[in-house]
Amino acid sequence: MGIPFFPITLGPMRCLTERGVWLRRRVEARGIKIIETYPGGAQDVWRLPRARRDLAGLRRGLQALGLQGLTPETTADELDAATAALVGYYFLLGKVKVLGNEKEGTIVLPAWP
Repeated sequence: MGIPFFPITLGPMRCLTERGVWLRRRVEARGIKIIETYPGGAQDVWRLPRARRDLAGLRRGLQALGLQGLTPETTADELDAATAALVGYYFLLGKVKVLGNEKEGTIVLPAWP
């Protein structure tokens, strides 16, 4: 697909992975469905610029996809969180691709043409 992913064993990614596993277990224990996504990958599928390249362009692109409430002050992390939330909405609509397998893990991205 041409989407670069960071290996989960890469230095700082280890801590994020461990935190994500911990959070997932706690939330799922309450009966809430969890999906994993990658905001940068979703932005690539939607042909939006990544935040580090064009923050304003990413904001405009997300607004064009229907997100409201984003302002010029919205940070890169907030835009990535908004991207992830939009992927969650697409998941509920059935407009996603689920990559991987349940045993080893999956990642959810928007469906592509």
